[in-house]
Amino acid sequence: MTPIALLLPLLPLLPLTTATPICTPTTPAILPCTTPTIWTLTNITYTSTAIYSTPAHLATAYASFSFSLSSNAVPYTYTCSAGSSSYPTYFNGDQAYTCTASNGDATAQATWTWNAGTKEVYFNANWVCVDGCLA
Repeated sequence: MTPIALLLPLLPLLPLTTATPICTPTTPAILPCTTPTIWTLTNITYTSTAIYSTPAHLATAYASFSFSLSSNAVPYTYTCSAGSSSYPTYFNGDQAYTCTASNGDATAQATWTWNAGTKEVYFNANWVCVDGCLA
């Protein structure tokens, strides 16, 4: 008998293995796609200045809007800020501004708009989530 033929009767005693990967956390920042994503704005600052050279003549006008944006979906915070000299509605929601990720990753992009008329801020960000296990 060959050595393989001698092992065949023992085959039912061997544990079964599968090709299914075992899920282990590889990067804490990557959440399952089913996890609700929560975004938080902090350090919100809005300033505006209008200076008149005479009561009837506007000389300069400027506004700035800034905030920090964080989420449970990514391990970094975005810094978002912009300025506008479009008096009297400095931010009317028609221009998207870019946020900077605190980790310095240029691919971690987010954009935002502020609509002063509706008092709403909108942001757009893309990130990786996981359906199942990472390969």
